[in-house]
Amino acid sequence: MKSFFSIFGDPSVTSVAIGKFDGMHLAHQRLFSYLDEGGAILTVDAQRGNLTPGEYKREFTPFPLYSIPLGKIKHLSGERFIYMLKKAFPNLTKVVVGYDFRFGKNRAFGVEELRGYFAGEVVVVPEVFHRGHSVHSEAIRELIAQGEMNLAGELLGRDYFIEGRVVRGNGLGSSALFATINLEVESFLIPLEGVYATKTKVGERCFGSVSFVGKRLSVDNLFSIETHLLGVSPHAIPKTEVARIYFLERLRENRRFAELSSLKAQISEDIGRAEQIHAKTFMECMNLQGGRDEG
Repeated sequence: MKSFFSIFGDPSVTSVAIGKFDGMHLAHQRLFSYLDEGGAILTVDAQRGNLTPGEYKREFTPFPLYSIPLGKIKHLSGERFIYMLKKAFPNLTKVVVGYDFRFGKNRAFGVEELRGYFAGEVVVVPEVFHRGHSVHSEAIRELIAQGEMNLAGELLGRDYFIEGRVVRGNGLGSSALFATINLEVESFLIPLEGVYATKTKVGERCFGSVSFVGKRLSVDNLFSIETHLLGVSPHAIPKTEVARIYFLERLRENRRFAELSSLKAQISEDIGRAEQIHAKTFMECMNLQGGRDEG
């Protein structure tokens, strides 16, 4: 993703969508549908818990993306902000924003001021609803923080995922429980602690999986993100530096077990429930980022 400040009069951009666009969800896609062939997306980086950090946004749009830190523009007057926009895109004829768009110092400027400062077309996309729920990034963050992955995925238009570097675990899974891939995740918003039915993408391959997020209360009380690939023996787990976990459904809360045998029995039950969920779900990796599986 290019920095907005690296642009020196790009004549190819004729329309631009402006917003934070964290999530690249259904409502964001609605905004992007109003862009023309010379469209571009200007994302305002608020540097908070991310549904789609930085470069991951590229996966959900064919339009070029430009990023601008909120701290660099929040002090500007509305007029100055539009001046910068027109200087960067001299052939700009259309600006697309959401119904709640605010800009400038203290967010004092809105759609009416935008229309006053910009002589071209201003498209204001109304609030988008899905099954009665407002499609909004903050609402999706709250759902993920509550472990409500089904509804979060519906509002996103895809299964929520996190991606991270594969790290070495303590070896307990392989020796006494079930072999897992352990992830170290940065930038992404982490779901509520618990056990989830998931898909795990390793390289170009996708596996049904059951994943754990939280403190290992029965072992060492350390925070961990682990995923067990269903039907894959320990020696057959692909070697990789990076893995991605797609969350389908929360199976249970995080709990402490007095004995490892009790924990193992519970994990076996979790695996059984995850297998039932996966039996109803199309499991190929193709088009995972493009939409939710219909079964």
